[in-house]
Parts: sequence; C-alpha cells; structure tokens
Amino acid sequence: MTEKKEKKTVQSALAKIPAKKSSATIETGEKRLRLATEKHPTIEAIITDLFRFETKEQAETRIKAIKEHFIISAKLPKDSRDSNVLKLWIRGYMISDDEEKQGYLGNYAAFRVVQLKDKKFTIRAEKQNIALKYHPQRKRPKRKHPDWGHPALRLVKKGEIFETLEEANKLLKQLHTEYPDISIPAINKLFIILYSKADNPEKPVQKYILEVKPSRDGGFHIDYRLNDYQKKQLPVKKVRRNEDVEKLQNDNQQAGYFTSMITLKRDKKSKISDLRKKKQEGDK
Repeated sequence: MTEKKEKKTVQSALAKIPAKKSSATIETGEKRLRLATEKHPTIEAIITDLFRFETKEQAETRIKAIKEHFIISAKLPKDSRDSNVLKLWIRGYMISDDEEKQGYLGNYAAFRVVQLKDKKFTIRAEKQNIALKYHPQRKRPKRKHPDWGHPALRLVKKGEIFETLEEANKLLKQLHTEYPDISIPAINKLFIILYSKADNPEKPVQKYILEVKPSRDGGFHIDYRLNDYQKKQLPVKKVRRNEDVEKLQNDNQQAGYFTSMITLKRDKKSKISDLRKKKQEGDK
C-alpha cells in the first residue's frame, strides 16, 4: 500500500472523502433538473390545493413548467404510464408507517387540472401506489457485512496515515462498534468479515485482518490482509485391523465376565460368613 506524508485525525480524514454525486440532480445542457420534494413551494401549493387559475390553459402551462424543472422518472411500469397525465415522484410525499419500514423515501403523484365550483381551475395531486423498485430513491438497507465503500474502510485501503496509535485504533473501534456480530477486536488489530464481490465473485464474503503498523515516515497506517488461517488437523490414528478389534472386544467381554464372577463369589462368601456369625450368636 502507498503511504501519504500528510497526517490527520480520523475525523478530518473521514471528512476529506469526496461525497458521491447525488442522484437527486441531473444536468442537461445548461439546466440542472432536480427531484421534486414536498417542501418545494410549487409542489407544496399543489398538494395543499392552493393554486387558482382563471383558465385551464394557465393551469396546463404551470404543469408544463413543472415538467421542465423537475426530473420525470423513466422507471414507471408500462401500466402506469400516461402521456396525458404528469406523474411525478415527490420526496417525503404521503409516506405511510408501513412504507417507511420498507424503505420508501417518497411517492409518485399524478397531477391533474380540475375545475372548481367557482369556475376557476386548480392542479391536484393524487398519490399513486407504485412498487418501490420503480422509485428513483429509496433507503439502502444496512448490510450484515461492510464493503470497501464504507468510509472507514476506504481510508484503510488507500493507506491513510494517522498521527498517533490512538487515532488508528479509534477507526478499528468504530468498525467493531458498527459491526459487533462479525468482528473481533484485538490489541492494535481487528478481525472482521467483509463483502467484496470484485475481489472474489464466487465467494464475496471473506475474512480479513486489519492491523495497525508503523509507517516509514512516522505515524501509523492500517494494514489489511486476508485471514487465511486454517485450523491444524490432528493426524489420523492408525485403525486396528478387524481381527484385532474383534479379539479386543472378546477380551473385554471375558474380562467383564470374570470380574462379575469374582464379585458374585465375594458377595456370596461375605453373606455366608455373616450367617455363620449370627448362628453362633444364637447358640450362645
């Protein structure tokens, strides 16, 4: 692993990791489209039924502007597509308790122009029950095993230099705290199970050893390697031949038989002796 000359704490090192580009924005030429959220003024006005237009054309013009401002998902299933109705995914929109447990971050809404009793027009949103797999965003379930994309493991893999031994061990402690079921802490070391399909597609879950080691230019780095330790197998004892086994069994059976016979004889003699003593005492 390559070593860096710069020294920094775990906090500053983690903060330095560049964030992944958000899927909430898409750049198209000079325009930057965004995913809709229920807190956006236009979306909030629609879902709270506040818009009022004198003509239907004005309402339709507003819907056209919404199409040009927000990301329109192309993930919708075929039976939910309608070129005449705008269906927009809105972050935070009408998420039920059950949906939240499943990982929903928002819902789709169909926007329609509706004429009111006073002859004016408004835009109304109606929730669409569309499966989670068609949503542009959803909660990522926590995996049982971390991968090299984990912020702490990214520092390990790129050979981050820590100023003190305590700072390096703090990172190992952080990993153990997050994954106590698949890690074992040791002195300046951590045994952990990682998921890495790129390293071994056939067996992506592998055991690793993370160990703090001194760096050449001072400070410390965390070395990583596969834990390929295998328990030593004891040598197989030589199996006796069948005839030897049978002879041993017969000898054991005979020994057991004679032992029982001796026990019975001793018991018999003891009882006879007791009877004689009682008879002698009775004659007196």
